[in-house]
Amino acid sequence: MGVGTFGADGELFFELKLIPTVGEPFDIQALFDTGFTDGWLVLCC
Repeated sequence: MGVGTFGADGELFFELKLIPTVGEPFDIQALFDTGFTDGWLVLCC
């Protein structure tokens, strides 16, 4: 399960762990942009 936070305009922010072929893994802050900012948005896998 992924965990994220919502921004002021309804955008969804979450962390991604990037694992390079050389070097140490690192986390980045990512934005899931659906273009949907009003009402409810349900995602399921």
